[in-house]
Amino acid sequence: MDLPVDDAIVAGLAADEIAAGNLIAAFGAAGIALQSIRIGAQDSARALAIATAHGVRGDVSPEDPLAGAPGLGTEADHRRRVDRGGMIGALAGALIGAVFGMLPPGRFVSPSPDQAPLVDALLFFAAGGISGVVLGGSFGEQLSTHAGFRLIDGMAEGRIAVSVSCASPQTADVRAIFDEQRASDIVVIG
Repeated sequence: MDLPVDDAIVAGLAADEIAAGNLIAAFGAAGIALQSIRIGAQDSARALAIATAHGVRGDVSPEDPLAGAPGLGTEADHRRRVDRGGMIGALAGALIGAVFGMLPPGRFVSPSPDQAPLVDALLFFAAGGISGVVLGGSFGEQLSTHAGFRLIDGMAEGRIAVSVSCASPQTADVRAIFDEQRASDIVVIG
């Protein structure tokens, strides 16, 4: 999904082919360009048939319907954040543990004072690495699969995902059409 930075995505689920057709017709009547409408279903042949019948694109992925949407991260970006956070946390933890191990009140685990810096460094290395992984994964852009999980589940249950690319100021109008046509699990990105 290649969109200019100021564009947004509004997506929702139609119950069946008829509901998806009614939704597309309502968008057309509101002046939404057909090339900005995309359809997806668990069965790609079904999605392509609906898309062809209505003159829209049938390329919404059932595994990641919001892939490439503005403001959402990818799996690769997420993995990099997790790895970087774990590494930073582990190194910081080892350094902090070694310093605490050298101080009398900072000997947390070691029975022997000579081994305290090493043992505390290892303890804090593990704790820092775990904390860094969690924090590294939580900071940054939300994954597109997390933002679109209801669309993924809906397509797995047999419903049809309808996605509309529009300018950010137009999202309220597009959302209203989804609501009027009784689409479910509506997601607005951007």
